[in-house]
Amino acid sequence: MSDITVVFSLENVLISWLPEFDHDAVWLKSFAEKKLLLDCQEFGKCIIHPGTLELIKLLDTMPNITLAFFNADVKEKNAFVVEKLLLLALGEERYHAIKDKVKIFSDTDLEKTDKQY
Repeated sequence: MSDITVVFSLENVLISWLPEFDHDAVWLKSFAEKKLLLDCQEFGKCIIHPGTLELIKLLDTMPNITLAFFNADVKEKNAFVVEKLLLLALGEERYHAIKDKVKIFSDTDLEKTDKQY
């Protein structure tokens, strides 16, 4: 069987960043109770969309799947978020076993052009 890389967009697919004014919103309590609220330190807070952790866990059980993540943001921010997601979904032992195979793409991986869309 051939290897397949599944690439996820982070922002507005797996997670959503919270604006400053939403950090204390009442509806966040349910996300926090389900461990779907991430404090990403200097990067801000985000919610993990329901089903994200379960999907990552499922894909990790498939031997021919490699996970990759993309967001047009700085690499450090993306790496921080991906590490948190994988630790929550897979646990520390499994995270350390696969972390070197996981690909993280960011703003520096985009091709620069003068075209406007």
